[in-house]
Amino acid sequence: MDSNENIETFLYLSNNKFTINVFSKLNKKIIFKDKLIFDFNQKKFDRDSLIKFLNKNIFKIEKKFDCFINYLNLIIDSDNFNYTNISIKKNLDGDILSKKNQLLLISDLKLEFQNNYNDWILAHLIINNYLVDNVILEKIDNNIKCQNFSIEAKFISILKKDLIFYQEILKQYQITINKIIDGRYIKNFFLNQNLDECEMGLRILSGANPNEVFFVKKKYKISGFFEKFFKLFS
Repeated sequence: MDSNENIETFLYLSNNKFTINVFSKLNKKIIFKDKLIFDFNQKKFDRDSLIKFLNKNIFKIEKKFDCFINYLNLIIDSDNFNYTNISIKKNLDGDILSKKNQLLLISDLKLEFQNNYNDWILAHLIINNYLVDNVILEKIDNNIKCQNFSIEAKFISILKKDLIFYQEILKQYQITINKIIDGRYIKNFFLNQNLDECEMGLRILSGANPNEVFFVKKKYKISGFFEKFFKLFS
């Protein structure tokens, strides 16, 4: 079997439903889907039910597409996520507001989060607002000169110990977690849209929210009005 280079797998977990979707990387279409809906809303996450659900579906998917699922994107719908707003300011002394300055400030924001919340794993970094000389702007003009530039961002994170719980279960199937997604965040973002949670997750990771920032190790890519950073958080 090959690795899962041509498919993208999303697993959604809540206290009343599990869903697994497989998408074609070629056209983003759903090519496999299964779900388990509980007759009652569980007060506690049911580990045994998840293992049965994965036993049923992981091997079925791998056989159907003749490939191993080495990783998946995990959507967790719970109140275990923490929402933190952090702002940072840079004095440019009249210099041009360049993309480099923007990226450096975002990197400093992330470092600030890591230094103060080292027991938490970052799931989402979302820009709340930008201020250029204390004026809020909806779009950044990279050619303007300014004295001060600041960014306020929302950090959505989950405790490392909570993430380890899911990692240990998936490790039984030789699967690692590619990205963690907050289920409540994506449902609020796509409110009143006819999408299931895995479709929401795919769209979020494809840049549906232009204010969300994604990092890659030692490399950044920008597009849009902060331009969207896809890829794995470093």
